[in-house]
Amino acid sequence: MRHEFVRGVAAAFLFLLALPAPVSHAGEKQAISLQSVMQNLETEMIVVQTSLWREDWAQVAAAADRMAALPQVSVTERERLKTRLAADFAKFVAGDQFMTETLSQLSRAAAKGDREAVLQSLSKLERGCVGCHRTFREKAKSGE
Repeated sequence: MRHEFVRGVAAAFLFLLALPAPVSHAGEKQAISLQSVMQNLETEMIVVQTSLWREDWAQVAAAADRMAALPQVSVTERERLKTRLAADFAKFVAGDQFMTETLSQLSRAAAKGDREAVLQSLSKLERGCVGCHRTFREKAKSGE
């Protein structure tokens, strides 16, 4: 029963992932809200986890690549974050860069099928996510 549920959830997320990313008239990805970025990251992390269970390294790498390629937040959202986070905004940006680098490491490890390196990168990624949420979530959410 649990396996059917997990498969159903995974299938729904995979369907959503197959939908095209929003594009502007110029053909570039549109900027999105921070909440949308976080929701997309959550969806991709589920794909990483389920693919890890199956040892489907190609899917782990693809999900990591999709997370790294998510659109930037809009200019309005960026300004709101700068205001809300004030002096901590530079740390927030540095954290975003750290996550992008870690996602790249995860993708490379998965492409090689290196289970230990995948697990190390995933652990590093998850610690970064939790640390960022603990540090910035309440301030970033204020005024939404």
